[in-house]
Amino acid sequence: MDWNSEGRDWPLNQLSRFCHVRPYNWHIQDTNDSEKPISLLIHGTGASTHSWHRLIPLLKESFRVIALDLPGHGFTKSKDHNRSSLNHMADDIQSLLTTEGLQPKIIVGHSAGAAIAFRLALNTKQQVEGVVAINGVLDNYFSGLSSIFYPIAAKALAMNPLAAPFFAKINELTNQTLRITKMTGSKIDDETLRHYNKLFSDPKHLAGTLAMMSQWKLDGLNNDLPNFNKQSLFLIGKNDRMVAENSLINYAQKLKNSKIVIEGGLGHLMHEENPLKIFDHLMCFYNEIKY
Repeated sequence: MDWNSEGRDWPLNQLSRFCHVRPYNWHIQDTNDSEKPISLLIHGTGASTHSWHRLIPLLKESFRVIALDLPGHGFTKSKDHNRSSLNHMADDIQSLLTTEGLQPKIIVGHSAGAAIAFRLALNTKQQVEGVVAINGVLDNYFSGLSSIFYPIAAKALAMNPLAAPFFAKINELTNQTLRITKMTGSKIDDETLRHYNKLFSDPKHLAGTLAMMSQWKLDGLNNDLPNFNKQSLFLIGKNDRMVAENSLINYAQKLKNSKIVIEGGLGHLMHEENPLKIFDHLMCFYNEIKY
C-alpha cells in the first residue's frame, strides 16, 4: 500500500505516523496521550490498523492507544519476508516498543494477532498486566491432514513471486472481498469492506499475508502459555466461521487466570461488527485487573 495515494482516505489517518526500526518502516496509529496507560492493538492476518478504527475512539478516553500494521501488511512494507514467523514478529514489535519507549499495560490481539499478543506478554512479563484475545487463532488453522498441507500450500504460494500479483488482480477485477461475510460470519458495513478490498487488491500486502501464513508455527507458544500467570480475556463470537468455539474454550481453560466471554450473533470480526460491546468487555476486564 502506498501512503501518498491511499493514506489520505485511510481511517484515523490523523493518528498515523511512521517509525523506522530495523528492519521495517512501521506504520503506527497513536493517540499520543502520554499520561494514560498504553493499550496495544494487534490485528490479524491480512488486516491492518483499519480493523480498529471504530474501537480506537472509544478506548482513547482511557488509554494511550497504539495500533500498528504488522510486517508486510498495510503500510508497513517489507523488502523480504524472512521474518514473518510468530517469534520474529514478536521480537521485531518488541524492538519497536523499546525504541519508542512504550510499555503496554494491556495488549489486545485479534485472530493471529492474539498469538502475537501472548508471545509479547510472555517476553515482557514485568510490564503487561493483561491480554485480550478476540477470536484468537491459537491452534492450527485447520484440523487433521489439512493442518499439514495448508502451511505447505501457503509456503509454495509465498515463494512464487507471481502469486500475490495474480490474486491481487483477481480481487481487483472480481471483488472477492464480498465473500468476507460468508467466510467470517460477520456482518460489516460497506466502508469497512472497501478498505479490505483495497488491501486484498494490493500485491505487496498479499505477499506479506502469504508470508505470515506460510511461516506460522505455534508449538513454542503452546508450550509456554500454560505458564502465563497474567490475566487474560477470551472474547469468542458464536457466529465465527474461522475459529471453532470449542477449540478456543478448551484452550482458554488451560491458562491460569483466564476469563471467557461468548457473544451470540457476532462472528470472527466481532470488534468491527460491534465495537461498543467489545469496548465494554475491554474496560470491564481492565478495571478488574488494574487494582
